Amino acid sequence: MSSQNPRASAIMPVYNREEYLKETIDSVLNQTFSDFEFIIIDDGSSDRSVEIIKSYKDPRIKLFLNDKNSGTSYSRNRGIDLACGDYMITIDSDDINLPERFAKQIAYMDSHPEVGICGSWVKTIGEVAGELWRCAVQPDIVHCRTLFEAVLCHPSTIIRRKYLNEYSLRYSVELKRAQDWDLYCRGARHFQVANIPEVLVYYRWRKYGKNLSDEELMSQKYYYFYEIDKRNFQALNLQPTEQEMLVHRRLGNLELKKDRDFVLEANKWLDKLLSANKIAKVYPQPTFLRVLAGYWWEVCSYASDSPLQAVSQFFNSPYLNIKSLSATSKAKLLGKSLVKKSYFSLKNALKRS
Repeated sequence: MSSQNPRASAIMPVYNREEYLKETIDSVLNQTFSDFEFIIIDDGSSDRSVEIIKSYKDPRIKLFLNDKNSGTSYSRNRGIDLACGDYMITIDSDDINLPERFAKQIAYMDSHPEVGICGSWVKTIGEVAGELWRCAVQPDIVHCRTLFEAVLCHPSTIIRRKYLNEYSLRYSVELKRAQDWDLYCRGARHFQVANIPEVLVYYRWRKYGKNLSDEELMSQKYYYFYEIDKRNFQALNLQPTEQEMLVHRRLGNLELKKDRDFVLEANKWLDKLLSANKIAKVYPQPTFLRVLAGYWWEVCSYASDSPLQAVSQFFNSPYLNIKSLSATSKAKLLGKSLVKKSYFSLKNALKRS
């Protein structure tokens, strides 16, 4: 391995993670692919995190200490600026990376030069263990869904450094949450973003509340979600009302409601998005319709008492033009949803804390 020019740079911010840190570091150092540097940024830990890191003698580890606690975005950006590899591999300090992760993601990126960011499927550990998150795979679908949600599980991502520099992309330090989602939204306008349909990371997940009220969903806790939404709407030349913002966030977080008013508002908003994109051309229009139809199906399914009622409501869409959706797309969408758990149900866990 060339210590000066490694193929990849694994970057891991750390802040008071002594409980899980050794398991995470071991999972990185035990990768079958070895030509990487392991940049660890300690963000002012007050526990034994630094002591644990220093106990390792592996020359690939490069430890840097922030002068003060500066946040995840600052630490990740510092790691990117220090990195020498062609690829930036995202590591969270409490997850487990499967041994073949680096090898498989680097091989994928090498053979797909049009892809700038690539994640993978993950399996959850911790408080909510055993869930399999089948993130969307195709780049055009991933791009369209970034309007609503992160789509990629951040600690499973690998990023092409060339594109980060070419398009001046870094994590937004002004965003205290969902910085990864913001990066995907901006990046997907310049290059493809994808997922490998294979579990490469065990992701530590916690229990979070569901069935939020309008007041809870509009609270300070979700402020940064709305900030990213506003940036996305600006690209579409949209100036939504406060109620439309709330409807959009309910769709993105899968915090759906059964009442008729919400169902109509959701359908009307989805049609408004489709119309705006037809002019702005931010997302590939045929795929965008398929994605919007998927959200409409989730609304219908949640608000209906039976699958038959849901199908009827889906096709009687008052605003969004479902008729223009191809027969194949309709069959795939409804067939997949009726036979097994929908993709959106599996992705419900991706709501940020």
